[in-house]
Amino acid sequence: MRLPRNDDDARSDPKYEEGSFGSTGCHSHNLLSQTGYYKNRIRIGDRLVFVQHKKVVFITPSLRGISKNKGGYVVVYWDSHWKSKEKRPLKLRFTMKLDLTHAKMINPSISDPARIASHLRTYSEPLEDPANFLRDFENFVGKQREIFKDTIFVERPCQTFCVRENCEECSRLMVQNMK
Repeated sequence: MRLPRNDDDARSDPKYEEGSFGSTGCHSHNLLSQTGYYKNRIRIGDRLVFVQHKKVVFITPSLRGISKNKGGYVVVYWDSHWKSKEKRPLKLRFTMKLDLTHAKMINPSISDPARIASHLRTYSEPLEDPANFLRDFENFVGKQREIFKDTIFVERPCQTFCVRENCEECSRLMVQNMK
């Protein structure tokens, strides 16, 4: 995931509050492809890791559905439980930074910490050790909650892109994406 480039580059996917990912087609040539190497690689029961700025923002619950939307793109669904704060994505400033050890769990070919982001950008493979990655992430979130309570979780979906608390830009993007 990346920051919006300009006003015409809306970041409306994933839809954390609805529990879906794929509606914009951005990953229709890799992770959510319907053809070639990646075809049918994602399955019900899988979990997705969302990374923003070399930081883990969110790990979905098990996927409960996979379908095509009106645009023909594959969309995956999970139970969002949006009303429970602890089930929401983390605000960017409270996320777990990917060190080399955790980045290699996502993509084993990473050897240079400075290149973590470029190695993860289009990598769409199952984690080699998902149980340890998930355990480390949950431990990290638990420690953050001990210190900062529920302020670590986003209030609005767009907050996963921003490090500021009450960002006018995030509010504007949110209104724009709801149109």
